[in-house]
Amino acid sequence: MTIDQFVLETGQQQRVNFIARELSFHGNTLGTLSLGWYPARRKPYAAILDDQHFHHVSPAYAARFKKLEESEEQYVERLRKELEDKFLELGPDTVIGCKRIL
Repeated sequence: MTIDQFVLETGQQQRVNFIARELSFHGNTLGTLSLGWYPARRKPYAAILDDQHFHHVSPAYAARFKKLEESEEQYVERLRKELEDKFLELGPDTVIGCKRIL
């Protein structure tokens, strides 16, 4: 059973949002391009991608995105807080799933 079928069968139709990390790659279909925030791959299809139900948080890529003054623990905490804030912004009961969280 797919996650969307589970949502329908359990009466949770309010779950319409996905959260994924930027720069994640999940494939090259319209759905996976909407989920993965990889600008170069998205560009040719930008006009038809779903930006209403797919939301993104920073990539978990310490070598490139950890601030110089941050410890590894602080970096992970920053990513954790960003994800939590995104859940709260959207409403936890509206999120279907998350992809590539860490």
